[in-house]
Amino acid sequence: MPLAVERKIKLNNITKSKYIIETYKLYSPYLNSTYQALSNTNVSPKEKVLRRLQNIYFEELNKYSGTNTDNIKIVQENSDLIFRGIKNEVKNIVFSSLNNNSKEEEIDIAINVILADAFVNCNIMESED
Repeated sequence: MPLAVERKIKLNNITKSKYIIETYKLYSPYLNSTYQALSNTNVSPKEKVLRRLQNIYFEELNKYSGTNTDNIKIVQENSDLIFRGIKNEVKNIVFSSLNNNSKEEEIDIAINVILADAFVNCNIMESED
């Protein structure tokens, strides 16, 4: 079961990006329905997306770790930078895609929904587990 969202926001010391999670976490059930529908066609997009986001998260985390190995401390000190870094990397991936015909605003909202879902489901940032 995902860690309570407010507790996880506090644990990770997220301040500037908090609004993204709070605004878009409500879309998680809809996104999960979409993932489920796609999985029924033998495509496993949810796992692929969440693993890719998790890899991007670890890359961002490493940018701030130096010799520190205490992930929660690193995140608490750099949470908004890490969250923004994840978002920017995902945007770069989407914009460099050859099949991207969407408007930037639409892409930004979609990324916010996906990041909020990944946060709520403990795939990015730290949890108490």
